[in-house]
Amino acid sequence: MKHQYGKMLGLSVLYLFVVYLSAFLGFLGPVGWVFFPALSALLGAYFYYNLARRWQTFGVGTWLGIALSVFLLLKGEINGEAAIIITTIAVVSDFIRLSLGYKSRIGILCAYPVLSLCVICWVLPLWINTDWYYSNAVDEMGLNYARVLISMSSIWVLLLLVTITLFLGYLGVFVATKECPNE
Repeated sequence: MKHQYGKMLGLSVLYLFVVYLSAFLGFLGPVGWVFFPALSALLGAYFYYNLARRWQTFGVGTWLGIALSVFLLLKGEINGEAAIIITTIAVVSDFIRLSLGYKSRIGILCAYPVLSLCVICWVLPLWINTDWYYSNAVDEMGLNYARVLISMSSIWVLLLLVTITLFLGYLGVFVATKECPNE
């Protein structure tokens, strides 16, 4: 297998950039902040697919999960527990791809949506540490923003976010596999 390390590193950086850029949806309002992981799932699929078709062994998801964890830890956006959750989800994504075949389209179609759930860990404190999240939202974005944000802290919104993220992750990687077939 011929490794293209420069391209792979570039695709990884672009994936992280797209995830980070998607978070700016939160500046449009609290709904944008809560649902930006779904947008990042859609937009990041192209970069994941192109990495996965070059890296046909275990580790694409794990690498992206670790890279995302380190990036968010360095930015002060998540804590160590969230980094562990992100990395665990990423490893599960790799095991899905392993079980379905590294060269198979179905392996990529099933692994990426799971990997896309990693980004939800960035906003997960809204549901697991609501008071802390509210306090920080008031400080950073103002009282009205924080109130709307907290109104979305029900388990149903989290389940909706997971569902939409999985769907858009699948849709994104489905389109990527159609537009950029294996060479």
